[in-house]
Amino acid sequence: GEFTLRVPAGTYRLKATRLPPADTGGRGYEIRRNEPIDAKPEDSMVEIGPGTVVRNSKVRGPSVIGRDCHIADSVIDPFTSIGDHSRILRSHVRHTVLLGHCHIEGVDAVENSLIGLNAQVRSSGKHRGPLHLSLGDDSTVDL
Repeated sequence: GEFTLRVPAGTYRLKATRLPPADTGGRGYEIRRNEPIDAKPEDSMVEIGPGTVVRNSKVRGPSVIGRDCHIADSVIDPFTSIGDHSRILRSHVRHTVLLGHCHIEGVDAVENSLIGLNAQVRSSGKHRGPLHLSLGDDSTVDL
């Protein structure tokens, strides 16, 4: 189901966890520092900056998500670094570095990429398959 995840800044250890709703005030998830917060069979490390919101998404470590980011309906796979104030919506990102203020929306997969400051990658859904990008600052890609 859908849930909003707001966590304090820090490093979290992720592995499979789902608690009965009665134990978590009806949310179905419980978040503790260095405790499980997402489904993953093996241990991984994820760093989440302050003010970041992760909604209805999976984050697999090792990964770093900066401050004041918004991630919704997406998958963030290992070896991904997301800069401050970035937005990832309905997308899959893996093995990628996104500098600050990036916007990725509706993209099947961005992998093995470097995305510059204030860059945007948007898809109308017509493009399928992974993208391998090297984008400079202030770039826009509409698919």
